[in-house]
Amino acid sequence: FTVPEGRAIASLSGVDANAFGMNSLDTKNLVEIQSVSPDQGFIIEGAEELLEFEEASYVNDVATTFNIPIRADLCYDYHTEALTAPCLKQNVVRDSIGDVCDTTNPSLQLSNSGGPIQVSGMRQKAIGSSKVQFSFTVENVADGIVYLPDTFTDSCRGGDDNKDMVEVTLRNPQNNFVAECTALGKSNTGQIRLVNKKKELTCTVDTTSLQEVSYQDIMFVDVDYMYREAITTNLKVENAI
Repeated sequence: FTVPEGRAIASLSGVDANAFGMNSLDTKNLVEIQSVSPDQGFIIEGAEELLEFEEASYVNDVATTFNIPIRADLCYDYHTEALTAPCLKQNVVRDSIGDVCDTTNPSLQLSNSGGPIQVSGMRQKAIGSSKVQFSFTVENVADGIVYLPDTFTDSCRGGDDNKDMVEVTLRNPQNNFVAECTALGKSNTGQIRLVNKKKELTCTVDTTSLQEVSYQDIMFVDVDYMYREAITTNLKVENAI
């Protein structure tokens, strides 16, 4: 995922901006941060970007050296794309000699793009002659905190109302079907809150309008969010004399 310009936001806390002659304790990326990308069989590594704060110096005269605990928070846009290939046909409970796949599968193959939020445990089962059910888990597998998209715009602070929440969308590139998910208000897109860093979703697909012969279709699970990480260290203030 390429982080757009201005969508990686760093904020300092633990220091008095005036005491260090700083106009702002916040900064953003000035250029987009490129994702990993394939190129003629090779993998081009993702870019790194340095976020810099303005130059600072302690404005008060001190007779000794002392340490100040300082914290830097980084918030950035991110997107995880998971891909699976469910087995579908019009009548999902009627077996046929020409079937190439099973409409009930307790362990569907699933692949994820890199990211701190991952989709896992994709399962499929027929729950009627023309309906299949999918179950899967959305999980925060890293150490940071996840928030809804656009929670942070100018600083990486606050946002508690949107904490542990992500936006999920299920889609089929051919528009052969539209999933309905209970946790998404019987829609294919919506917001969920993770509990203990994870949330299981159950969705259904009506197969009435699909072809009679079984086939494997493509289903994407898109997860959009902002991710927050932090580091704490000690800042040494020294006597300039």
